[in-house]
Amino acid sequence: MNLIQPKYRFEILIPLYDNAGASIAPEKIWSVFAEIFSKYGACRTQPLAPYLGWWVEEAESSTVYKDWTLMFTIDVDPTEENVAWFHNLKQQLAATFNQLEIYLAGMEIFWV
Repeated sequence: MNLIQPKYRFEILIPLYDNAGASIAPEKIWSVFAEIFSKYGACRTQPLAPYLGWWVEEAESSTVYKDWTLMFTIDVDPTEENVAWFHNLKQQLAATFNQLEIYLAGMEIFWV
């Protein structure tokens, strides 16, 4: 019996406010959860602990973006199909939330 199971962990930051500073409807945010849950049967978030981040589009840019975000975390089997699904989700979310960028990170983890 193998006690260590390799997995991929994906973390997605979903904006809580649009580019004009207006709150994004909770239903729109939770539709992301529903899509992930429908596909994988699991998804985690900490709804009472939003993340605050600052970033610039390019190193030379004087425009600083400030985002309040909610992180969704999903652990999945380490397959190219799953990587492709999350890559497509990232593109879809950038359009849905009208964002320059959606933060999506993937890493290899081991369940024990």
